[in-house]
Amino acid sequence: MTLVHVWDGIGGTWVRSTIEAELRRRLHAAALAGGAADCALEEVIASGMTHREIVRVAEARRASLIVLGSDDRGPGSTARRVLGKGGTPVLIVRSAPCEEEP
Repeated sequence: MTLVHVWDGIGGTWVRSTIEAELRRRLHAAALAGGAADCALEEVIASGMTHREIVRVAEARRASLIVLGSDDRGPGSTARRVLGKGGTPVLIVRSAPCEEEP
């Protein structure tokens, strides 16, 4: 399994290294929180246009499935663009609706 976080990559060297370090920390925490112990896991930080980077990473790793999150309004622009690029199947997972406080 490969977890990918894509960001725009804007900023100088210090900004990029600081942001990438934080993204790696968050991605690793997410991997530990939801990953199975017997599942090989790769964590990738990419910069560029989100949909292009997702498709590029999936193609480079010969992924059999791309899983994307979506809010309760349906697929966003990134999900729609990934669906329109490449030949890898895409599963869009809707987040649970937030409960309003009384």
